[in-house]
Formats: sequence, structure tokens, C-alpha cells
Amino acid sequence: MEQTTSASAILTINGVEYVTKNSETATDLSNADATFLKIGKVYLIRTVTMIYTGRLKDQSKTELLLSEAAWIAETERWADTCKNETFKEVEPYYRDVILFKGAILDVTEISKPQLIQK
Repeated sequence: MEQTTSASAILTINGVEYVTKNSETATDLSNADATFLKIGKVYLIRTVTMIYTGRLKDQSKTELLLSEAAWIAETERWADTCKNETFKEVEPYYRDVILFKGAILDVTEISKPQLIQK
């Protein structure tokens, strides 16, 4: 196994180049404070096991605080749900909800919270 390191932090193993974790060219965003999410906006949030909607009330480095939140138990086809904001089953919360960012897969903005159980 051949192994070389250059000043640009490229590691070559068996002819394949890798950028090392400590490279100046690599960016570690795990501690970044910046976010695309805006306080007051309503989001559709897909986590590893569930789907939620809610108005972003606050956030920390690891958590989102949602008001007007609901667990979406069942949706239409995903593209249709995102486009038309149609949900088959909605279970609203009556208090704020905390979601852990580590469980979130994707987030998209929607026009209004889902407040009626169906």
C-alpha cells in the first residue's frame, strides 16, 4: 500500500486520492452557527422516522423549537404533498415541540401550519 502526503493534505492510497479531515480545503460545518431556517416561517420537516409541520419559534445548535406543530402520520405521494400541502392524517400538538436536528433529513417551507386533526 503506497501512502503519500502533500502540502495540500491529499492522501494517496493504492492510487486513490483522499482529502484528509484536517485539510484546509475541507470545511467542517458541524459547528457552524449559520442556518437557512428562519424564525417565524412554517416548515414541513422529514426526520428519519416521522414527518412534522410547525412554525419555527427558536433554535439551538442541536434543536428546533416548533409552535403550532403537528405530527403528520400519513401523506399523499411526497412530491404532491410538497406541492399541494395535502396531508391524509394530521395529529396536532397543543404545546411547543422540540425536534433534534440530528434526526432531520430534509426541510421545506410551507404556507401554513396544520392545526386540524384528520
